[in-house]
Amino acid sequence: MSGPTASAAAESQPFRPATMIWLAVAGLLAGAGFFLLSTYGPDLRLGSGGSPSPLSKAATGYYGLYRLLELNGVETALARAPEALDGGGLLVVTLTPGTDREALRALVERRGMLPTLFVLPKWRTEPWPDRPGWVARQGLLPAGLLDGLLAPIGPLTLGEGAGQGPVAIAGQRVAAPDSLRWLDGGEPLATDADGHAVLAKTGLHHVLADPDLVNNAGLADAETARAALALLMQLRPRPEPVVFDLTLHGAGRGNALARLLVEPPFLAFTLTVLLAAALAVLHGFARFGPARAPGRAVAFGKAALADSSAELLRRAGRLAGLGGRYAALVRSRAAAALGAPAGLSEAALEDWLGRAVSNEDPGRFARLAGAARGAGSEQELQAAALALHDWAAESTERKRA
Repeated sequence: MSGPTASAAAESQPFRPATMIWLAVAGLLAGAGFFLLSTYGPDLRLGSGGSPSPLSKAATGYYGLYRLLELNGVETALARAPEALDGGGLLVVTLTPGTDREALRALVERRGMLPTLFVLPKWRTEPWPDRPGWVARQGLLPAGLLDGLLAPIGPLTLGEGAGQGPVAIAGQRVAAPDSLRWLDGGEPLATDADGHAVLAKTGLHHVLADPDLVNNAGLADAETARAALALLMQLRPRPEPVVFDLTLHGAGRGNALARLLVEPPFLAFTLTVLLAAALAVLHGFARFGPARAPGRAVAFGKAALADSSAELLRRAGRLAGLGGRYAALVRSRAAAALGAPAGLSEAALEDWLGRAVSNEDPGRFARLAGAARGAGSEQELQAAALALHDWAAESTERKRA
């Protein structure tokens, strides 16, 4: 290729084909990443906002308790879907002031008589301005506000006062947190120096009134950490795991339709659609087999003309009147071929033609012509026309003989 020609070709194609392919692949990967992040983004952000969840590393979070169990060889799990709440192990439910009461009631009913530990919230917090995931305490939550969280669990009420230490938990004594909170009602399992129930049991459900005994801030003290571990070991049915609930913190509440597309059993359908799309794109780059030449809009030959005429009559709804006309056409041709007398009426001519072809059945032609005139469907019309055609061929043979 000469220099000017190559330069003109380069100017007409500013992008190389390989560059366009890589751009398309990058766009598809970016779109897939955006889809997955928008679907599972709420679950990934559970521990980053400073909320008191099992994944939060803030002072009021419970990630330290989760890791403490793991480091001590206790099997742990995170319940991100309602189905994960049905196991027989101990379920730890960390509540917040904004916990949906109806969702909490449904969880309590779902657990039934399965062992569950509910940890009440205590502090009002705000995000730390300069440190993402950290929170600053803004004071205590009103006890009356939290009574609404206790109502679905059992007949308990929340009390509060100055710390009356020490607190006896699972055979150990630890210093009472600031502004210790306790419960009225239920069976006391952990008490302060005045006998207030810091941990109470109602049915097989346990409620811990003061979260500072198990949250990240509380576990900074070694004695409190040992007492928290002993408490969960006491409540845990061996050898079942300890499960931390995330459903009340928003896990699994993303786009339900998007989750169906990327999770079994519908994942196979999604992969099949993507494979079909990839084959369609591949077909655009390379042809499978030789190209098919387009056919004529109007075919050649008498057969094509007859088929086109028949289709036109069918679409026009004029097939019903063709039987009598075809019978008249066959009658006139047979009369000319057999030399019928002139001036006969239609009935007389049909009678003459029947006797001329066959003396044994002189009324045959009249019957065939009547059947053609009275045909009510396309199938009846076709059968009558074929019978008349056979009769015409027989009459021609008789003339030749």
